[in-house]
Amino acid sequence: MRCSDIDRAEINGERLEKLWMEELAKKGPDKASFSRVIWRATRTRVIIGALTIMLSVSFSFAAPAFVMRQLLSDLSKGQMSLGYGMLLVAAISGMEFCRSMLFAVGWVTNYKTGVRMRGGALSLLYKKILKLRGLKDKTVGELVNICSNDGQRLFDACAIGPLLFGGPVVLVYGTIYTVFLIGPWALVGSATFLAFYPFMGFISRITTSLRRKCIAITDKRVQRMTELLNCIKLIKMYAWEKPFAKKISEIRKHERGYLERTAFVQSVSQSIAPMVPIVSGIFVITAHVMTGNDITATQAFTLVAIFNAMRFSLGVIPFAIKALSEVRVSLDRCKSVLLMEEIKEYPTKISNPHYMVVMKNASFSWDIDNANIEIIKDGRIDIEIKVNVPNGKDMSSKQSIDEKQKLQEDTDDNQSSSSPDRTLCDIDFTLEKGKIIGVCGSVGSGKSSLISSILGRMNLVEGRIGVSGSLAYVSQQAWIMNATVKDNILFEDFYDEKKYNDVIHACCLQEDIESFVSGSETEVDIHVGRHIFTEYLTKALKGKTVIFVTHQLQYLSQCDGIIVLSNGRITERGKHDELMARNGDYANLITTYYTQDDNRDMEDDIRERINSIPGSPQPVTTNRQRTFSDSSQKSGSHRPGFNQQASVMSATSNKEEMKKAGKLMVAEEMGKGKVTFRTYWDYIQAAGGVIISGFAVLMFVLNIGIQTGSSWWLSYWLDQGGGNFTIPFPGNLSNTTNITTATVLSRNIRDNPDMNFYVTVYGLSVFAIVFLMLLRAIIFMKVTLHASSNMHDNIFSKILACPMEFFDTTPVGRIVNRFSADMDEIDVRLPGNMEIFLQNILMIIFALVSICYVSPWFLIALVPLVFFFVLLNKLFTACIRQLKRLDSVTKSPMISHVQASVQGISTIHAYGKSNEFVDKFHHLIDTNTVPYFLFVSSNRWLAIRLDIISACVIAVTGLLVIVNYESMTPAMAGMALAFSIQMTGLFQFSIRMAIETEARFTSVERLNHYSREVESEGDSIIKGQRPPNNWPSDGCISFKKLKMKYRDNLPLALKSVSFDVLPQEKVGIVGRSGSGKSSLGVALFRLVEPDSGSISIDNQDISTIGLHDLRSKLAIIPQDPVLFVGTIRYNLDPFKEHKDSDLWEALEKCHIKDTITALDSQLDSTVVENGENFSVGERQLMCLARALLRHSKILILDEATAAIDTETDSFVQTTIKEAFSDCTMLIIAHRLNTVLSCNRILVMEDGRVVEYDSPSSLTANPKSKFKMMLDAVESQQGML
Repeated sequence: MRCSDIDRAEINGERLEKLWMEELAKKGPDKASFSRVIWRATRTRVIIGALTIMLSVSFSFAAPAFVMRQLLSDLSKGQMSLGYGMLLVAAISGMEFCRSMLFAVGWVTNYKTGVRMRGGALSLLYKKILKLRGLKDKTVGELVNICSNDGQRLFDACAIGPLLFGGPVVLVYGTIYTVFLIGPWALVGSATFLAFYPFMGFISRITTSLRRKCIAITDKRVQRMTELLNCIKLIKMYAWEKPFAKKISEIRKHERGYLERTAFVQSVSQSIAPMVPIVSGIFVITAHVMTGNDITATQAFTLVAIFNAMRFSLGVIPFAIKALSEVRVSLDRCKSVLLMEEIKEYPTKISNPHYMVVMKNASFSWDIDNANIEIIKDGRIDIEIKVNVPNGKDMSSKQSIDEKQKLQEDTDDNQSSSSPDRTLCDIDFTLEKGKIIGVCGSVGSGKSSLISSILGRMNLVEGRIGVSGSLAYVSQQAWIMNATVKDNILFEDFYDEKKYNDVIHACCLQEDIESFVSGSETEVDIHVGRHIFTEYLTKALKGKTVIFVTHQLQYLSQCDGIIVLSNGRITERGKHDELMARNGDYANLITTYYTQDDNRDMEDDIRERINSIPGSPQPVTTNRQRTFSDSSQKSGSHRPGFNQQASVMSATSNKEEMKKAGKLMVAEEMGKGKVTFRTYWDYIQAAGGVIISGFAVLMFVLNIGIQTGSSWWLSYWLDQGGGNFTIPFPGNLSNTTNITTATVLSRNIRDNPDMNFYVTVYGLSVFAIVFLMLLRAIIFMKVTLHASSNMHDNIFSKILACPMEFFDTTPVGRIVNRFSADMDEIDVRLPGNMEIFLQNILMIIFALVSICYVSPWFLIALVPLVFFFVLLNKLFTACIRQLKRLDSVTKSPMISHVQASVQGISTIHAYGKSNEFVDKFHHLIDTNTVPYFLFVSSNRWLAIRLDIISACVIAVTGLLVIVNYESMTPAMAGMALAFSIQMTGLFQFSIRMAIETEARFTSVERLNHYSREVESEGDSIIKGQRPPNNWPSDGCISFKKLKMKYRDNLPLALKSVSFDVLPQEKVGIVGRSGSGKSSLGVALFRLVEPDSGSISIDNQDISTIGLHDLRSKLAIIPQDPVLFVGTIRYNLDPFKEHKDSDLWEALEKCHIKDTITALDSQLDSTVVENGENFSVGERQLMCLARALLRHSKILILDEATAAIDTETDSFVQTTIKEAFSDCTMLIIAHRLNTVLSCNRILVMEDGRVVEYDSPSSLTANPKSKFKMMLDAVESQQGML
């Protein structure tokens, strides 16, 4: 089944976008209201829904006010005929049926409105996200949370909000009628109802405030959770689970505080609404009688029935207020996203067809307050830009550019002095069509900012820029979609088999694609780097314009031109020979590069000679972006972005996306059948056990019992009449002599001698009801939040303990969905549903028991009614459960898509694929809309049929009253009829709450799946097997016949690997991609447990000790640097184990101290999500400093200096040799220069050790592969 056209997200999103743009144009950004936009889009349907609801409640009021009153009046007079009585009963049942049908029409109208607004708002937000220049104060987790939860809150507001109009209608009806019924004291009841509205308004304001604060904390928790999951591999290798768990636990504890306050307020709100009619009836009757007035059973129970009829209309007010309060917060959050700065296409187009990129005195900034671009009708463009300057004043410049003019014409001189706000200053260059331009410079020099400026991700402060043609973009840090390899390569383009195969060859991916079944991460080695440069950049892209940003300087001599950047400025430009002759910055870079390692430029021949040896496998691709990418944005100033910039290719024809293949993901599980008893039992245990949960239910029983008991007490009181008080017989009043001899018992309750007792008990029941209600609210809130918090903590601990295989095969978005959408269900929605269900089902039970007590014959009629109910329930619940599960399962891909889109926004925008991603998002929303709309609509299907059963209950009760009126008192008859009418809306609402409660328990089921089904890795600490504190003291490592595979269905990645590493020895590990180099590190850290064999450190078998004890003693500097949200200090020393002097010393050794010192807050400077306010190179240097501070005896380096410039690389290599001189080091190499000075070289091939010896021994062996490498180096050295 597909979503109907009028409900599609695309159509409703376009409508909302049009209204939002009109709102912005009319009110401006500051005064624009997204709430007003939603109202304009929904007002017609909201009014129709509200009118339908008001008409429905009119029928619910008319039945007790007119028909039931007439029935009770006739019964009290003893003048009831069977035919007339049946007609009145039929009228009551008919009115209730009309009420039900109208109410269903109102619900469906509201549901349709909610579906359209939810889809439209998510569409509008997603399209906005794809246009964002940067995240600023938003995080990926917050954006995901907005799409996950705020869309649902908008639906709830549209669906439930119009029910608010029913309350005032019944209040007006009730006030007029009750005054007519018993006189002015009825105004006491109306006053009670009127006081209810401002009180609920007060509750609404409190709820809004608490929810706003709670949602902000939830966003923070989800963002931290997202960060943890994205970086889980490094966190495990550093044994940092505990500090990260502590961080999230602290946030959760703070969140729980607001959840408790919010839950208590909402519980009070939900309890007061159904209590108001009872309290109002008690106040009115008590005041009426205490002032000397009499009241009959007909009056009293007509009054009670009217107040009960008002119960539902008033009972939904808390839900409507809650929904409207929450949506106010959500819409404010949506508005904050919609007002974020967008990427603006640079207005200037290049008139010269030979130029692809032209910059003229251009300066760019990441942070800018205002940048307004206005297109004038005559083709001229005014650009007004305001930038904060150090003196606090605004600097404004206004430029006018005629698109018909050539960019090369003279321009006015602009201020070109560097400012802290400017990352690039006075950039002036022209890129000709078909040329390859190399860009180099030190870390933080602005290389990647240059790329970002061309992509439009920076603010043009002054000067001009023009870009012609379409763009393709390869980021330094790979971003891949959760899709097939083919889909990632095509990237939404059409499939052309020949072109596809050519690209696969140019990118050297043939063997990678064939070997993806191994599950290994692919990385770029030197041979592949040269292959890509030769086959891809110079051949496949022949005729294209390429900007090539790199630290691999050996390729620059083949570029058509070179740009050298320093401190955001172009310091040199020209060809390789020209720049070398100048002996400037470029010559210094090249000299340093080749002085550090003469071998870099010959590694192609080295690899070819290795692979020319018989039996040598052919090279495969790995991380190809390393060969033509550079560090990320410039450091020093905070400017949030999306991901790291690298190289841009400007093309005039079709583009191809080059992405490496990702791991295959397992399908998301979906439960079947009804929610199992074990799910409920797990929730009860999480809540504190049977006793605690039973006590919470007991509070409901006592509270509802007292409420029902008040009606019983009223009936008993009315039946007592005047007690034993007698009055003169009316017929003897004219005979004065016999006036004292003829008397009768008074039926007026005001004459009852015990009236004060009856009134006191009846009045005090109010205080008992209120007290038990507050006590119930506190206990229920504590119990349910104890359950959700225990479940959160247990599942979170379980996730942290999962092996890497779980994270490799499960999308992060799916896990985040459990901790955002599902956790929101358990924290907020499930307790609300359970509370309403328990409250209402107990009211039904007490009402049915009361009716059966009045007329035991009702039990006979109850049997078929129960049968039909069970039949309906059986037909319905199986459907509703699966629909809820489908809703949850179809929601996860939508959330994953949002998360992936945010992370890959630079690539999506550069390739011009925003429309394709929007279309896919629309499809995902519509796919989720279908089961969700069916889920809520099926509730209406059930509600109508349950209302029919309720109408039957009224009819049966009425008939029994008519047939047995001689044997029952009017008070008992009135109570039975009042209870039966009360059950109409209450019955279907309660059953629907029961089914929704079960449906919401699927979220508990989904969380428990991780608790029960997902395996855990080894114990963190094994008592009795803990190594000494100084372990390892020597750092010797021994691999013995180690076999390891990543998953059971995959081949071995390591095959009987055996070798020893001596204390303080430096071992270089080389081999082609997939040979098993990185698998050695994986095995050493026990990220994957071996199939057989062992690894020992200092004669201690690492499989016998806890994972924390092992990993905390090792250190690794990964290939891709990882920084966490927080401060620099937190990233270096999360346990707070080191002094500031130690931190500064480590930073100085890693040659990044000056960069950190230049920041305002230095060590306490903020690190944004993914560390994006630092370049990749700067991040890598901080990771190196982090490893220095661990003082580990064993260190693994995985090509740790690939992202930094050659000069810094030289310093870092020296630092590594000096600072880690007493450490055992395993250097996993993709570049030969990093292993030539090692004590021994280990050569891996197909998961086996093929060579392992000292460089001198391997050199002495003419058949050694390592010898072949050195011969190739000497041969190439001679050519230089």
